[in-house]
Amino acid sequence: MNILRRLSQHLPRSPFLYLHILIKWLMIPFAISFFSIQRLLRWYSPKHRSQKNSLKIVQSERYLMGVARRLPFDHRQPCLYRSLLRFYFLNRWGETTKIHFGIRKASDSIFQGHCWLTQSDGSIYGVDLCHKEFSEVVCFSWEEGQGPVVWNAP
Repeated sequence: MNILRRLSQHLPRSPFLYLHILIKWLMIPFAISFFSIQRLLRWYSPKHRSQKNSLKIVQSERYLMGVARRLPFDHRQPCLYRSLLRFYFLNRWGETTKIHFGIRKASDSIFQGHCWLTQSDGSIYGVDLCHKEFSEVVCFSWEEGQGPVVWNAP
């Protein structure tokens, strides 16, 4: 009986949400290989925005971090995976966010990329201290009925 109780504590309370996150996570490597960033963002943009649902936001963040700990991902792009999924779920449940893409020069011929999210008030979503080291290249926001819209491009 204790074994069943312990197992049930680790199962997601919303299995469909967990499965949705898992499927979107697993499709990112294929989508990156075949689509441009605008098309990828269109695919990772919700069709409509619901009322702000803090419970769903907290659940999706918890499940997202659970998936991130348990699944292999491209070690060079963990920020891309997390940011794409956060962009999708936060906008879907009423939180206005922007996704930013930046680069920095690591050495003479090597550039590194990074992406992060900002909330509607301009604050960084989550704990992302290294975004200041990167020069922003482009930023996308999500507009109702339009999908991802370029917010800032040089």
